Amino acid sequence: MTSFEDIAKATLKIECGNSSGSGFHFQKQDVVVTNFHVIKPYMSQGAKIFGKTELGNQIELELLAYSPENEFDYAILRMKGKLNEERVVLEPKCITPTRGIRVCFSGFPHGINDLLVQTAYVSGPFGEVGFYIDGFSERW
Repeated sequence: MTSFEDIAKATLKIECGNSSGSGFHFQKQDVVVTNFHVIKPYMSQGAKIFGKTELGNQIELELLAYSPENEFDYAILRMKGKLNEERVVLEPKCITPTRGIRVCFSGFPHGINDLLVQTAYVSGPFGEVGFYIDGFSERW
C-alpha cells in the first residue's frame, strides 16, 4: 500500500470560483484528476481552476477532458507550469476491489483547508464502475 505521506504528496485542493474539492496527480506529474462538479464554475462562469498543495503552493490548471456529473463526474486537468516541491504521481493498479481490501484515501472534505488522509475498507461494489468504502478515524 502507498504510504500516507505519498498519498498526501499526490493530493491537491482544487479551487474553481466558489467551488472546491480534491484532486490528485495521475500517471504524469502535470496531469491532475478531480470531479467535474468541482470545476463546474469553469464551464458556467469561466472561472479559473487552481490546484493548491498542503504546503500552500498554488498552480493554475487547464481542463483537458471531462464527463458530466450525472455520468462519471470526472475532470482531467493539466498543470500550467511546475510546483516547487516534491510531488508523488499515482499509478493505476489492476486489481478487483473486493470487500475487505484495505485502501488509503485523502482529500479536503467539506471545503476545509486541511488535508486528511485515512484508511478504509472496500465495503461493496457500486454498479460496474466503482465501489463503496467505509473509512474510520481513531483518536489518540
